[in-house]
Amino acid sequence: MAAAGALVLVALALGGLGLGAGLARGADCGAAKPCGCGDRIIEDYEMIGSLGPCPGDGLRLAAGVVLDGKGFAIRGAGQKSGLVLDERSHGARVRNIEVTGFHHGLRMAGVRAARIDNLRAHHNGNAKRHTGYGIDFARGASDNILVGVHIHENADEGIHFGPAASRNQVAGSEIYDNYRENIYFLENSGNVVRGSVLRGGGAAAAYIKHAPGTRLVGNRIEGRPVQLRGRSDGVVLSGNTLHGAAILLQPLGGAAPQDVRIEGGAIHPSGGACVRVHGSRGVVVQDVDLDCRPALSVDAGARVAVRGATTVRVQCRGMGEVKLAAPSGLRFVDTAGAGVAGVRIHDAEGRLLAESDAAGALGTDLPFEVIRCPGRAAGMPRLVASLGAWSM
Repeated sequence: MAAAGALVLVALALGGLGLGAGLARGADCGAAKPCGCGDRIIEDYEMIGSLGPCPGDGLRLAAGVVLDGKGFAIRGAGQKSGLVLDERSHGARVRNIEVTGFHHGLRMAGVRAARIDNLRAHHNGNAKRHTGYGIDFARGASDNILVGVHIHENADEGIHFGPAASRNQVAGSEIYDNYRENIYFLENSGNVVRGSVLRGGGAAAAYIKHAPGTRLVGNRIEGRPVQLRGRSDGVVLSGNTLHGAAILLQPLGGAAPQDVRIEGGAIHPSGGACVRVHGSRGVVVQDVDLDCRPALSVDAGARVAVRGATTVRVQCRGMGEVKLAAPSGLRFVDTAGAGVAGVRIHDAEGRLLAESDAAGALGTDLPFEVIRCPGRAAGMPRLVASLGAWSM
C-alpha cells in the first residue's frame, strides 16, 4: 500500500509541475476539453499553453476540425510526429503553431484538402543519424495547402514529398538550413512551391527525382542548386531568382528529365554554368537573366532551345545541341491572300520544327543559330518548307 501511495504522490507532483501533459493519453479532445499528448482533436480547438515533451505523437486531427495553436509549441522527446493528419483528417486546418523535438514535425499521411498556416517546424529528427523531416508527405497525401510555414534546421530534409503525394502547394514560406535537402520531391507529380525562400542546407535547395510536373514559381533560392533527376518530365521553373546556385538536369536509372521549361527570373551561380544539362531533350530556357559564363553546359546528347537571348556561351562537355530561337512571324498565304494550312518546316536532318495553322501562321519559334557539340560548330541552320510534293 505504501508503494501505491508513493506512485499516486509522484503522479500528482508531475501534474503540478506541468509535466503531466507529456504522458501519452490517446483520448478524444477539443472544444472545451483540453488536449494532451497523443490525443485526437474531434472538435475545433484553441491551445491554452504549450504541450510536452511528448513521448510519442503530439496531436492527431479528425476530419474538418480546426486547430489554432495560438503561437504555442508542441515539443517531443525525439519520437513519432508532433502533428499527424491522416486519412481520417481530410479538410482539417492547423494554424499558428510550433512543432519541435519529434522524429517528424508534421506528418501528412494520406490526408487530402487540409490547410496549414503559420506553422514552424524545426530541430526535428535524429541529428546523429540524420533522419527525420520537418514535414513529411506520405501515403499519397495530396491536394493540401501550406502557407507561411517556416521549416528549418531539421536533421534530414525540410519538406519531404513522398511517392504519389501530388498536387500539394507550398506558398509564402521559408525553408532553410535543413541538413540535406530543403525540399525533396520523390516519385510524385504536380506539386507546386511558389513565392517562397529556400536557402542554405546541405545537398540541394530542391531535389526533384522522378517527379513529373513539379513547379517552382517565383521563389528566391540561395546557396544550393535545384536538381532534376530521372523521370522528372514536364517540370516548370518559372520566375525564380537563384543566387549562388545553378540548375542541374541529370539522368538517373537510364532516364533523364525531358521537356523541362526554365522561364523568367535570373540565375547567378557562384561559379560554372547557370544551367547544366546532361542528356535531357526538349529543354527550353526562355527570357532568363543568365549571369554566368558559360550560360549552358551540355553533354550526353542534350538538346536545349534558348529564347530571348541573342548570344549564349555554351560549354561542350560531350555531345549536345543548343538552338537560339526567336519568334518567326512567318505566315503562308495563297495568291488570294488566304492562309495556307499544313506547311511544314523541317531542319536539315528532316526533324519537324513547325507546321502552319488554318490562318497560315507557324505559331512557334524558329532557330536562328545552332551550336552543336563537340566542336562548337555554329551557324544559321538550313530550313526546308514543304506542302505535299512542294518544297523550298
